[in-house]
Amino acid sequence: MQIDAAVLRAVNAPLSVESLTLAPPREGEVLIEMKASGVCHSDWHCVTGDSVIDLPAVLGHEGSGVVVELGPGVTGLSVGDHVALSWIPACGACRECDRGLPNLCQTHLPNLWAGLMPDGTRRMVDASGDPVFHLAAISTWATHSIVPAFSCVKMPDVPFEISALIGCGVTTGVGAVLNKAKVAAGDTVAIFGGGGVGLSTVMGAVLAGASRIVVVDRNPDKDAMAAVSVRPTSSSRTISPTPCRRSVKPRTGEASTMSSTPLAWPRSSRFSSIVLRLRALPCWSASPRPEP
Repeated sequence: MQIDAAVLRAVNAPLSVESLTLAPPREGEVLIEMKASGVCHSDWHCVTGDSVIDLPAVLGHEGSGVVVELGPGVTGLSVGDHVALSWIPACGACRECDRGLPNLCQTHLPNLWAGLMPDGTRRMVDASGDPVFHLAAISTWATHSIVPAFSCVKMPDVPFEISALIGCGVTTGVGAVLNKAKVAAGDTVAIFGGGGVGLSTVMGAVLAGASRIVVVDRNPDKDAMAAVSVRPTSSSRTISPTPCRRSVKPRTGEASTMSSTPLAWPRSSRFSSIVLRLRALPCWSASPRPEP
């Protein structure tokens, strides 16, 4: 079938919307009509070359849509299902999956980072007949996408633009709180950076029952967004990084149990370290890059 997709052909080049030929789903795959997609900073890293991927490629790794067609052997999904897409497929059988670490699945990660489907092949061809690489085996910046069935999570009646974010930003932020830092009821959490991952961390802290949540960000407009993320169970104040050394502990009354830094700047990581108590855990959810 013919689809429209945003294709990256060269580092630091504009994306081009092109008509591509998409092959039908193979064993264990499904065809998804994309309804919404997030624009993650990790996609931008592919554009700038900070993350090296094979090109040309269709970007996008957090999205949601509707199941249109099932490939052979697919169970647990039906045509018409509303699904959110996970950009880290897991086989459920390798050593890391058996250890409860499906995010480190050794069966699929090598092909995933190589821009291939789990079976090591590609499903998209451009107008010249040349194959196009996938991103994380889901390539959500397209009208339709072939994805592994195990990358699909059936969703209740949730707007597509919300469920799309669950596949990356929300999972990263909430997972850092619940799975990595294991924040407990009554704990204090300091979050450095009030973007998509940071605000998802706020929501995770609320779910965990944190009594104090501090969001540190240079943009004062983030105050209102952080407040929406925590209402009605807690409260939030944004603090500029400049006085944060003096402000975080006095505002919270104690050092923080968790410090989450979803910003890709070493300076933010240094700030986050000063507000931690002895048993606390720093969580950095982006790779550092050189400061200007």
